[in-house]
Amino acid sequence: MDEIRNFFIAFILIFLILVLWQYLFLPKPSVKTEMPKKEESKEITIIDTTKEEEAKIDTTKEEEVVLENKKMRLTFSNLGGLLKSVYLKDYDCELIRKGGKYFGITIFEKEGKLNLDSEIFKYQKQEDNKEIVFETQLGTKRIIKRYQLKDDYYLSLTITGLEDSNYFSLTFNKFLNFTERDTHEELNYTNYQYYFNRQFKKFDFKKMKEDERVYEKELKYLTMKNKYFLFALLPDFPLDSCQFLRREKGGGITIYLSNKKEINLSFLFAPLEYALLKSFKKDLEKAVPLGWPKSFSLAILFLLKFLYKIFQNYGLAIIFFALIIKLIFFPFSKMQNEQMRRMQLLQPKLEELRKKYKEDPQTLNRETMQLYSLYKINPFSGCLPLIIQLPVFWALYSVFRQTIDLRKASFIFWIKDLSQKDPIYLLPIVMGVFFLLQNILTNPDKKNIFLVFIFPIFLTLIFLNFPSGLQLYWLTFNILSILESLIFQKGGFKWQKIKMKTKP
Repeated sequence: MDEIRNFFIAFILIFLILVLWQYLFLPKPSVKTEMPKKEESKEITIIDTTKEEEAKIDTTKEEEVVLENKKMRLTFSNLGGLLKSVYLKDYDCELIRKGGKYFGITIFEKEGKLNLDSEIFKYQKQEDNKEIVFETQLGTKRIIKRYQLKDDYYLSLTITGLEDSNYFSLTFNKFLNFTERDTHEELNYTNYQYYFNRQFKKFDFKKMKEDERVYEKELKYLTMKNKYFLFALLPDFPLDSCQFLRREKGGGITIYLSNKKEINLSFLFAPLEYALLKSFKKDLEKAVPLGWPKSFSLAILFLLKFLYKIFQNYGLAIIFFALIIKLIFFPFSKMQNEQMRRMQLLQPKLEELRKKYKEDPQTLNRETMQLYSLYKINPFSGCLPLIIQLPVFWALYSVFRQTIDLRKASFIFWIKDLSQKDPIYLLPIVMGVFFLLQNILTNPDKKNIFLVFIFPIFLTLIFLNFPSGLQLYWLTFNILSILESLIFQKGGFKWQKIKMKTKP
């Protein structure tokens, strides 16, 4: 009974960590921000500018111009000098939604406000295809927007001609585009993030009920993020405030700036690749959701990348990784098998005790524990290997589900994306069958129907929607565990030296 109880406890731990953790223990997206003082609120009134003057834009006069490098292709419009498209070449995806307009300017003055999205800008493109200058004349104002594309994922913007304005806003209309087929599943990974004073905050885009306003001035960066990509604003001067728009408005960010002779801003459209974001030295790697424990996830990610360089196939890399993990945990599994072997040899004596003290449960438990002590059996040792592997398993879950390295990584035949579930559910079913076989081989009490049959079935149901990479790992690990158990049962690993000496 103690063994059954221990396995049941281990099962509950697995269920809580793998299924309920992300709903119960992850940080809540709600963030308390300090509201401005009354004097500040009079100077800056937050206004929603996402839908204004859309009907006034004359698209017949629109012209498009393209900047590109080896990493991405950017499409701009002369209407407002806006960015309309960001295409990442290595990942074959578009990051701006249809109808999205980034870098729109709205000027706020005493007479009212002026949205420049419908203004026709003259433009001049440099021969190197890396820079474009938009210019328009508004009365006495000569407004210039200069875009410069760097060699990687960086884009810089310089704005001049707004020094006579009270303040103005820069809008990024609409949230990042969803790049994956399962948009409903991807929505669970969408959020706004910002980083200041070594504090990382975020708003869950899916759960936002209203627009969120942030008055922290010393922002190191702020982002819009979907499952695998992000848009980041990297200001090098204090912002007056910023506003994150809710899902019902299509999402987007508006930042508010006071008058300056020249505004220089840096932006980033990049994949959520940990090493890449860390290379920018802006703490952007904190935006990568590696789960808990983070150190395990980073180690696993590094090892998988290393194995991928050898095999050039992430499926083979995962199989070899499972073999490495099996070797690392071999001392624990060896101890578990030894304990199982002792339990099997002890079953006749345990059965005698059950018959002898069937009317006295307390005496039965006491005599059973004395018997365990006599033969050096630890009832909890059977759960130890499983509990020790839980951090590794959870780190694997985070790596396979949320890191871009496994996005669209194929294995064989029908498995074209190891970050997604098996489309025909073959891997989890085969995994469940092998897990059932492993239980039949290793469970000393064949009468325990829960441990032998129900637990593998329930675990298989949980795994059905897990990433196929994780299913492949667990299947490989189960096959290796079965081979290990067969070797133990056949007398391998020096079984002959195990002696069960009784104490007087």
